[in-house]
Amino acid sequence: MLAVFLAALAVGILWALWLLPQGEVRPDYAAWMGVTAFVVLMFLLGSQWMESRTLDPGVAAAAAGALAFRALTGTRLASVGLALASLLGAACLARLAAGAGPWGSVSVILSALVLGTALDAMVLGHWYLVQHGLSFRPLQRMTLALLAVLGARLLLAAGLGALSLPRGALSHWLLLVILLRALLGLVGPLGLGWMVWECVKIKSNTSATGILYVVCVFVLVGEFSAAYLLKSGHPL
Repeated sequence: MLAVFLAALAVGILWALWLLPQGEVRPDYAAWMGVTAFVVLMFLLGSQWMESRTLDPGVAAAAAGALAFRALTGTRLASVGLALASLLGAACLARLAAGAGPWGSVSVILSALVLGTALDAMVLGHWYLVQHGLSFRPLQRMTLALLAVLGARLLLAAGLGALSLPRGALSHWLLLVILLRALLGLVGPLGLGWMVWECVKIKSNTSATGILYVVCVFVLVGEFSAAYLLKSGHPL
């Protein structure tokens, strides 16, 4: 459960970088996000080592890819580095999600996209304090992508919930996790995401970034709940 969640977070951070228009945001933003993905993957490797004294080669390769991307940011090979990191991350995620079934795999991919766009958008909001004169187009694009993947996540969760949840009474614990998943992971972020979009339209990045902090907290709780439900056989 923790492995899938952390891998989705790290890989999503890298995938969401493809949304940024080339040359508009300074390379140190991409470098920062590459380091963040690397740290998350190293934490995952460390937890695996502490638990079983083994290292997953897929996670190690993804961490190496994130580090290589960080080294190449600001050079002509930055796109190559991001492509390599993205592919290695995708392979890592596929390896960890093996056995989840087709819809479970789709759920994990969407989880990575939700986590990545939320975190990247929040950090990008801060970048307007660092890079003066930065166009609002990158934040607009990231916000629209966040709303799109949250909408897709909600539709998938509703469909899979109707198919996979037991017809009888749910246990109190499972009901609590589903409520956390629905309210904090789907409905709440969608509503807040619309507020972010309204702030971005009037070029109020400070307000947008503040709301994105809350979105990130909600999404982290919601997607961790989703990882627990996936492990329990309910890919929501």
